[in-house]
Parts: sequence; structure tokens; C-alpha cells
Amino acid sequence: MPIVGLLWFPSPLMSVGFVAALGVWLCRWSALGAPFPVSRANLPLTILLALTAIGFAISPAPDLAVITAAQVVAGVTVFFVALDRLQTPEDLWRGAMVLVVLGVGFAVIAPFTANWGSEKLFGLTDFYKQWEPRLPKTTNTNILAGALAPIVPIALALALRRERWSRALGAIALAPLIAITILLQSRGALFALALGVAVWAMLYRPALFALIPLAAVGAWYANSGAEIWGVSAWIHDAISTPVPGTFLMRQDIWAQSIHLIRESPWVGVGLNAYVRIAPTAWPHTPATPGIAPTHAHNLLLQVALDTGVCGVAAFATLLLYAWRATWRAYRADAEKHLAIGVLAAFVVVLAHGLGDVAMWGTAKSSVVLWLLLALAFGNAASQK
Repeated sequence: MPIVGLLWFPSPLMSVGFVAALGVWLCRWSALGAPFPVSRANLPLTILLALTAIGFAISPAPDLAVITAAQVVAGVTVFFVALDRLQTPEDLWRGAMVLVVLGVGFAVIAPFTANWGSEKLFGLTDFYKQWEPRLPKTTNTNILAGALAPIVPIALALALRRERWSRALGAIALAPLIAITILLQSRGALFALALGVAVWAMLYRPALFALIPLAAVGAWYANSGAEIWGVSAWIHDAISTPVPGTFLMRQDIWAQSIHLIRESPWVGVGLNAYVRIAPTAWPHTPATPGIAPTHAHNLLLQVALDTGVCGVAAFATLLLYAWRATWRAYRADAEKHLAIGVLAAFVVVLAHGLGDVAMWGTAKSSVVLWLLLALAFGNAASQK
């Protein structure tokens, strides 16, 4: 945790964090004969780390690139250290409890660090103003909500466990996690959470999967038939928001990101370089007045911009392996509550990643993804 702290927060000591993280791997190599635990994650992670190093070397924004590199090294270190300790089912549940406590911590500091928006879904301007002053460093509400939402299914898993303390922690944690996620007013996070909870319920009752076509027809009807309160108006910001639609802005950013990836497909444009390149790159993105895009607003596109197509392929392979390992645990009824919670959490991560980047780059919330990956691969290892 001290090493992660050194890498999490930009400071002159960040270089010490890089050396210390390398020292952890070298110490493990000396003691156990290998720098990392053996898992299917090793190859894609090695590729991702190598391309992260290349992205750092070529980035035209080295001051920003070092922050992304630090987040990746911190996340991978958390993943491998956690995977070393998650050897039994009881270890897995302890890991889930750590993740939920981390989520509650995010929820507790949210009122003091979130850059609250008063013109989104709810008319709560006066309510939000009562939460001043903030901490010196503010956090984007979409990113913070994207960190909280995947932890809700894990809290649900704890709440359903028979062990008393786990059940109590899960039940207590659900209130702040859900309440703060709603108050942050992130449409992407709320959509992702709703989808994750739906998948969570369907995994307990597979017959509910039959409702998917019915839900799709209902969503289509709401989108095409409603004049103001339809899904389309909600996405395009027609409700209570005077600025241009954020979905249209994201479409422009995605088009620009794809163009930049095509220009440099193998190594990307450099770690965290998009914010510097975007203002002059073609096609220029007509962002919301006064707001400059800082990332690709899509998880996979952002990884591709930073590390190239091979990097995003390694990242996607890592997620696929984690999903497959957890699915097998679910089918084998191995710690089923936790397996369902992790599967639903991955759904939330991927759904939120369609429109924002909360699990990569400068976002400190990326540690949530690495802990989820550790739970997924740890569940598979504990069954052997």
C-alpha cells in the first residue's frame, strides 16, 4: 500500500514508487523463483506493460504520461500482490471485503472532492452548494460514479453470504454506494449499474433472460415515441441541460480517436497524449463551449490511443480471461454469490467504459478494476 500511495499521487517521490514496485517483483523472483504468480494473465500483462513503457517513451506529454504509467504499474502491482494472497475461498471473500471498504471510502470523500454538476438530472443546485468547500483537488463526477458502480454487485454478494460479518458489511455498504452514485448524476454510471444489477438478477434466475427482447422493444418504443422524456432526449441532454448534447460530443471524440489510432496503430500516440494532440488533430472536435476533451470517453479507445492496437488487444484479452475464469466458477457453483457479483461488476465496468474512462489513465479509481481482476483469477486458482 505505501508503494501504491507513492504511485497514486503525483509528486517527486513517484520515481521512488517505480523503483519500489520493481523491487517487490525482484524480491518475489529471488524468494519464489518467479517475479509473478503463474496465471493466464501473465502474457497479456507483459505485453501491456511493455507497450506502456513504449507509450511513455514516445509521448509528447511526458508530464502527463508519467501519471498514466504510474497508475498502470500501481494497478499491476496490486493485482499480482493480491493474486498471491487469494489462495482459498476465505481469502477471496476477504479480498471482496477490502474492495467494498475501498468503495465506501470513495463514497465518504465524494461530497468533498466531487466536481458536482447542478444541471444534470435533478434540480438540486442548492443542495449541492451546501457541500462547499471542497478539497483542493476535485474529481469528475462521471469518473467517481464509474468507480462506485462496479462495487455495488460485490456488496450485494457480501450481503447474501451466510457469514455474519460479511453480510453486515455488504448490507451497510450498499446504502452509501447507491446513494452517492445517484447523487453524482452520471447517466453512464446509472445505466451501467442498472445493466449490471439486471445481469446479476438474471444469473440467479436464468429465466429472466427471456425478458431481454421485451425490454429491448420497450426501450425502442420509449426512444421513438416519447417527445421529451424519451431515452433519446435523456441521452442527448434535452432534459434540464442547456449545453449541447454530450452524446453528440462523444461521437466527435470517438471519430477523432479512431483517426489518431489509424495514424499510429502499433504504438498509439503516446501515454496520456490525447489531451495535447486533440486541439490540433484532424478532425477537430467541436467540444462543449469551455470544456476541452481530456480523454477518448471510451475505455478501449483510450487504451488503444495510449498503447496501440496490440496494447488494447492485450487489455481486452485480460478482461476476456477474467470473465471466462469467473464464468467457470459460476457454472461450477464455486463461491457462487461472489462469482455472480464479479461477473455483474465486469458488466458495469464495460458498460460504463462505452462512454467514459474510469479504469485507465490518470483515474485513481483504476485500482477497482485491478482488484476485480485479482478476484476473478483468484477464484479460478482457488478451485485447483
